[in-house]
Amino acid sequence: MQHIISHESQLRILNNTNSPLIEGNFAEETLKTNGSFEINSGTKNGGIKITDGTQGEGKVLTSNADGLGTWQYPKTSVKTVTGSYTIISDDDNGFVFVNSDSNIIITVPAGLPAGFNCEIIQKGIGQIEIQGDSVAINSSQGLKTRTKYSVMKIILETATNGIATGDLVH
Repeated sequence: MQHIISHESQLRILNNTNSPLIEGNFAEETLKTNGSFEINSGTKNGGIKITDGTQGEGKVLTSNADGLGTWQYPKTSVKTVTGSYTIISDDDNGFVFVNSDSNIIITVPAGLPAGFNCEIIQKGIGQIEIQGDSVAINSSQGLKTRTKYSVMKIILETATNGIATGDLVH
């Protein structure tokens, strides 16, 4: 048997052992659940609505280390390098511009997640070669950029298997 207790601006819903399932303080605008919490909108395709005044088109709900969620635009990393470079997790969904007069190597390390993707742009005259470090990189065209302003995209199918596509040669 569940019990509902309401007092002034507070609400408590208890389970059959008198442990709180839901505790609310409306004066402080807080609501806490103890245990799992399910939101079911009842629609065929699902969907929930969370509003706090900062939501907006194209934003995603992102949490910090303490679990505090805020609405933010997805981050896109844009960086320029002038020499050999090892891709990092912050490059996911981002762009690496390579401005070098010498040929350079871009390394894809182990540890990046499946679905990782990054575009690499040859801005200088130095050719870019992609290499995997414990990651197999496959391509139907080759693993080197063709010329200045060539673009290659790296997509990881798994943490150890990726694809290079774009303006590439052998």
